Amino acid sequence: MKTIVCSVVLLIFSASFSQVVTRDIAVSDVLPGTLFSQGEAHRAAHLIILIAGSGPTDRFGNVPGAKNNSLRFLAEGLVGEQYDVYSYDKRILALAGTGKLREEDLRFDDFIADAREVIRFFRKDYERIAVLGHSEGSLIGMVAARGIADAFVSVAGAGRPIDRILERQLRENVPGSDSVLTQHYLSRLRQGETFIPEGPALYTKMFRESVQPYMISWMNYDPAKEIGKLTVPVLIVNGTEDLQVKTTEAGLLHRACPASELVLVENMNHVLKETEPGNRAANLMTYYNPELPVMDKLLVEIRRFLNTSLH
Repeated sequence: MKTIVCSVVLLIFSASFSQVVTRDIAVSDVLPGTLFSQGEAHRAAHLIILIAGSGPTDRFGNVPGAKNNSLRFLAEGLVGEQYDVYSYDKRILALAGTGKLREEDLRFDDFIADAREVIRFFRKDYERIAVLGHSEGSLIGMVAARGIADAFVSVAGAGRPIDRILERQLRENVPGSDSVLTQHYLSRLRQGETFIPEGPALYTKMFRESVQPYMISWMNYDPAKEIGKLTVPVLIVNGTEDLQVKTTEAGLLHRACPASELVLVENMNHVLKETEPGNRAANLMTYYNPELPVMDKLLVEIRRFLNTSLH
């Protein structure tokens, strides 16, 4: 059925036989999203807000050409009597859809402001709000949550600034990458410089002029410093088979926030799905599998943490 502000879909979970109802809610023109709940007649006391990772990622965890439904499965799996879940599209999707996207105007702070707007939008409707950020969304979430959220969950979040992560990812995952050129370009960005990139296509695309202001603004944030500023309960989760964010990153976050809980999920990869240990090809195939659910262990650990932290 449809109402003026929502569309509702009924989903049945074979494991728990609980129903999940989805309702589309737009926080603003550039922040459309979906509320996952047990229905309007069963409004939960608490809300979990999901923040997606880097790139043009939608509310379900998908990017163009790679549909895996990771955040959709996560949202559906966390809904319960005590919890509704809200997940929203990143602003770049709405801007691109209306022809208003100017990459050179984007800044990391835009996404932090968006997350804070979402939290404030729902603040009056729920007793407590937990923020859950995945990948880049972890850093966005930990900054946005400060002072206005009641708990924070980092899933596959980096523990170092993005330039350090990019350096490692290029070195380990991209054959033919030039470590000297990588260091040169990242060093210039760290200093706030923009430039015309030269060299192989990999570098002229990754360090294109239009994305440089965004990268510079992203580098201004150190996850280890930001998470240490939180005064709410914190859970840090990472998969042991994550090709993009190693478990050592979770360890850095945990050390920076000693009161946090650290959970490593065996055989979970970056899109939160189970994969064969050490099998890179099989791991990457899950990025394109929209039917494979996220790992139960992840859901269990998040629920356990929230049941303790929000009650």
